[in-house]
Order: sequence, then structure tokens, then C-alpha cells
Amino acid sequence: HEMICELVVCGTDITSEQMSEAQIQLAVKASSVGMWHHDLVTQQFVATDQYKRLLGIASNAPITYESILALVHPDDRALIKEFRARALAEKKDYGVEYRVILPDGSLHWLTSRARYLFDIDSQPGDLIGATIDITELKQAEERIAAILESITDAFFQLDREWRFTYANRQADMLLGISQ
Repeated sequence: HEMICELVVCGTDITSEQMSEAQIQLAVKASSVGMWHHDLVTQQFVATDQYKRLLGIASNAPITYESILALVHPDDRALIKEFRARALAEKKDYGVEYRVILPDGSLHWLTSRARYLFDIDSQPGDLIGATIDITELKQAEERIAAILESITDAFFQLDREWRFTYANRQADMLLGISQ
């Protein structure tokens, strides 16, 4: 019989390199990100106060997926359902930009990034996500588009693959493109 006479263990303490729960909570709060969790088995929906603020909902108000979908602009509801279905089928994260009509009647733009969590049998059990308000960004984009449409010079934008991503009316006329 051979016996182990000596055991050498070597390790590195990485606890100081990891963020504490308090640091994570502070970062989430400072970033204005609303976090949410939808249990697909029980249909329970849990959201941070910040997420509820993004939707104009009181922090103590009950929340369901259906109540959130009711706040989504009617023209964007199908988009949300389509992205969710595609993400589930492809087992990929999804990101979607959409409009919501808050209880005070104001229109806001939100962007959400979400991920399905699957159980051991590869069945979806949960959907988790993070949401931010991009209303100011969308308003800036609209102002820029209005300026670009009003100028008398042709203006167009290309992506890295040399595809048109934007062309104003003057550029459309110059290039012979009908809108």
C-alpha cells in the first residue's frame, strides 16, 4: 500500500477581486437599469423598483407580464412576442426596443435585453432581463433625422459593409431611389 504522506494545496484568494452584492446593487441603481424575472412555470413576475419606475408603476404595486404588455404601445406588442418566441426557439439572448405608454399618458422608449434560463430537461423555466429608458436617445435621433431631411444637400450613411443605413430625400433623388 502506498500512503499519501504529504498534500500540497495552492490557491489564490480572489474575494477582493469580486464585486460584493452591495457594489452590484449600487452599480445597478446608478445605471438606472431595471431588472426583472419572469418565472414561466408559476407565471410570477418579480421586478426591481427601478423597473417599475421605468413603467410609471408604484414600487408596491403588483406586477404581471400581462400588466406590462398592456403598457406596451399597441403597435409594438407583436414585436415583443416575436422576439421572445425567436429567442426561445434559438435559445439565444434577445434585445428589443419598444414604446410604452405610461399611466400618466406619456410615451417612452425602452430597450430590454433578456435571457431564457433552461432546466435540466432543456425546458424554459425562467426569463430574466434588464431594461433601460432610451427616450432621450430616440428624441435626439428624431431631431437629427428632421435636420438631415431638411437640408438641401444629399446625405447618406453607410455601415462597415458599405450598405446604406440612411439616406435623406435629396440622396434618394440623386441615387434614383424611391421611398
